Amino acid sequence: MNRLIYPIAALAMLSGCSAQEPSEADTGQSKDLIATEYPEKVGEIQAVLDDIELAIREGDIDRLIAHHAYSPKFSDFQEGGRRTGASENEANERAFFGNATSVNRFEYDDPKVSVYGDVAVATVHPDVELVFGEDVVTANRQLTLVFVDTAEGWKIVHEHNSPLETDQGD
Repeated sequence: MNRLIYPIAALAMLSGCSAQEPSEADTGQSKDLIATEYPEKVGEIQAVLDDIELAIREGDIDRLIAHHAYSPKFSDFQEGGRRTGASENEANERAFFGNATSVNRFEYDDPKVSVYGDVAVATVHPDVELVFGEDVVTANRQLTLVFVDTAEGWKIVHEHNSPLETDQGD
């Protein structure tokens, strides 16, 4: 089985600012971003992850790309390489997912979403099997996505994608 060498990332939407809750100065209260749970926002991120999966399954690369906030602030780590930016990420995602002829399997194993106000971190192990013409590519990955809540919804501003070691000392 081949190992996936291109990004298995794909994930949230473009720039803007969301409606802000009153600041600490406005309310006179401090908000503990670490301890506060945001179940509604966690659900919103989970819905974005579901839509990313569906976009990949349907081959809708433009919808996949729309989940990213590409700007000079965007950053990306892939395959242990040096940090890249928005243009490289978009080119990689279009080249890789755009060339898949079908998706046999795409599952998010052990997803975790942590929300810190208008910023969220999603960690997941994508388990995928994609078809490229005659070739079948399988991969188990570890993926971290950093999201920012914008006027257009949650958008990805950082991706970190690398192989998942499946033989961990067994």
